[in-house]
Amino acid sequence: MTITAAARTGHRPYKLLVVVPRVEIALELERSLGDAPLHVYTLTGGAELAPRAVLDLSPDMVLVHLDSLAGADRKAHQDRVEHLVRDLGEGTALVLVSDRSRSPDTDEALHRGAFAWLGHPFDAEEVQRTLARALNASPGTGGASAGGTGGPDADPGELLRYGRTLERLYMAWQPLFRAQDGALFGYEALVRSDEPTCPSAWHVLDLADRLGREAELDWHIHARSAADALAGGLEGVLMINVSVRQFMAGTLGTPRDPLLPLAARVVLEVSENGTIEDIEAVARQCARLRGLGYRVALDDLGTGPDYLARLLALEPQVFKLDRLALADCDQDARKRRYVRAIVAMAHGEGALVVAEGIERPAEAQLARELGCDLLQGFLLARPQRREHWLHAPPAAFSLPPGPSRAGDRDAA
Repeated sequence: MTITAAARTGHRPYKLLVVVPRVEIALELERSLGDAPLHVYTLTGGAELAPRAVLDLSPDMVLVHLDSLAGADRKAHQDRVEHLVRDLGEGTALVLVSDRSRSPDTDEALHRGAFAWLGHPFDAEEVQRTLARALNASPGTGGASAGGTGGPDADPGELLRYGRTLERLYMAWQPLFRAQDGALFGYEALVRSDEPTCPSAWHVLDLADRLGREAELDWHIHARSAADALAGGLEGVLMINVSVRQFMAGTLGTPRDPLLPLAARVVLEVSENGTIEDIEAVARQCARLRGLGYRVALDDLGTGPDYLARLLALEPQVFKLDRLALADCDQDARKRRYVRAIVAMAHGEGALVVAEGIERPAEAQLARELGCDLLQGFLLARPQRREHWLHAPPAAFSLPPGPSRAGDRDAA
């Protein structure tokens, strides 16, 4: 038995194990894949070795040529398929390959549990369409059976686009500064991708949502964030966004959590996405994660239909004010009263307040005067890759002392 990694470069979000009688068949399959987001491993020898290879590699799919199955007759082939499906387990899709002239033999194999059949010689369009459907149907990839909106009939082009987006994923880090002295406090991780069809965080998140891959994307975001932090160049606190669903999923704080080694530096920024249905369960999760060193922030305070429930359940150590709360705040007395009330409440709980979305010097000045502890926004620094901050760390900012005229009017 020999097993070799196919000569593909770069990170591939999905793994395909190919079991074939001759390596030339695997090379032909490689050519038909084009730029599909797959890391292909080739196993030459009997298919009875595939389950062990699955344990070693944890592939998302296994493609088996029928000639690799033991037994010379049709019945033996079908029995081997049934055994192979059982041995591979529920989370791995099995795709069969045979000569096109032998395709009638595959009917029973499909009945025994194989996901699909491909004829050989390969047709590139058929290969890509079939493997995309297999990826989307596999529980191990977070597809339809994991509760997403995707399914076996999802657009294969969208799945390949999603794979390219994951492959080209990176984090843009936006600095946060202390309001009083302008010193660097830390960074917030913002998801980005170099995939041209997903030019913004919204595009990335929307695509994952439509394909039912949110959990998979969450893990990749955290893995990229952890890798950046461990590589150096990011000083201070790390603020990482999580949804309520992700916060309660049970992965954070386990050995599967890429951020766990950095827990003492990480603030989990719980967004407005998702609804808190069990305050006590969220409170227990908060206590568990704080025991591991994590801190919790409440994002976009004051927005969303259940922000009071979030506030009570999360007991955040950091409050983040939505951009809308501070936009033109120097010209709106009602907004200033609103911000003062939130700052007083947060400080009463021993929490810090972040004023985000700062775009004008007057907003930064007033946010400081109103008691905000941390400032973030394009005026101070734009999000950049880790490498940028490694070579050019953000400089502390300074604002002129003294109250603004808006502050004088309020005092009067």
